[in-house]
Amino acid sequence: MAGTRETTASAVRGAALDVGRAVDGVALGVAAGAEEAVGPGDEALVVADSPVGPGRDTPGPVGVVAQAPSSSAARSGAQARSTGTRRIPCSGMGPRLVAASRNELRDRPVGTVVSTDATSAAPVRIDVWADIACPWCYLGSARLDEVLDERSAAGETIVVRHRPFELNPGMPPEGVPMAGFLEARFGSADAVTHAHARLTEMGGELGLAYDFAAVGKAPNTRLAHHVLQTYDGDARQHAAVRALYRAYFEQGLDVTDAATIVSVVAAATGEPVDAVQARLDSPTDAVDAAFALGREIGVSAVPTFVADAGTDVDPEAGLSAAAVAVQGAQPHEVLAQVIDEARRRATA
Repeated sequence: MAGTRETTASAVRGAALDVGRAVDGVALGVAAGAEEAVGPGDEALVVADSPVGPGRDTPGPVGVVAQAPSSSAARSGAQARSTGTRRIPCSGMGPRLVAASRNELRDRPVGTVVSTDATSAAPVRIDVWADIACPWCYLGSARLDEVLDERSAAGETIVVRHRPFELNPGMPPEGVPMAGFLEARFGSADAVTHAHARLTEMGGELGLAYDFAAVGKAPNTRLAHHVLQTYDGDARQHAAVRALYRAYFEQGLDVTDAATIVSVVAAATGEPVDAVQARLDSPTDAVDAAFALGREIGVSAVPTFVADAGTDVDPEAGLSAAAVAVQGAQPHEVLAQVIDEARRRATA
């Protein structure tokens, strides 16, 4: 089993998929491993040890789970630069996963349920790889919620779970002051101001009330992810995730502080404070394993949505060969199409 696991991980690390189709006339772009990165104007953020340039006015990058080609990640990045085609690391589990392109999704009407009976078929499962400190993740989560509400009203069952990702894994446990942090990371105060204005406008359309002036620090989110991981498989996880986003981005609360995390999560889930504190004090094996899985399958930018309706599920990854993924805070129609594509692959 270990040998198979290592082979699978190696194949995934070497996998990449061309993303060249324009959306609304604007070409898509995303990081190629740790060589290039997405700036704050994009609807996805990458891990902090990637070099970051000024933001671009582009939609978030679209990526999908793919079969592993023969090229390595380094070769893929070099080829992308030489041809002018941007590439993204695949965000999926194993070489068995099947590729889907944005063109495939585009050619299917939005909202089309591709199984014969979506209400009785196996539910679509969506893993949302995200960081509580990522504003695009908050936006993407709200956009997904709109799709889920629509599908729920139509009688379709979709199960969502949070998957942990740290934008700044080397951040001190207490975080760092926000003043100067974003400017240093993204190159200029103007780039940050522009990104915040875009987020505030788009978030407002979904009822989100970003208050970036109230956010006092760039946090280490490990404690928050640990508590959220203890709700894996529990319907209350969604409420806890949304409450922590709101606490950080709308109320400016310190999500590195254990007491704050416990208070926010207890209020959102209805659990007693002592019970949530016990979750926080529990061993971190599960969240550590989840972080490791994200690294192993190549998740390098968030949000990343992985939809799956297959039944032959890898027990360690929680994914089947029918899984399909999209990267970035995508609009309603793209998220809807990804759900439909996952069901189509599962019934093909």
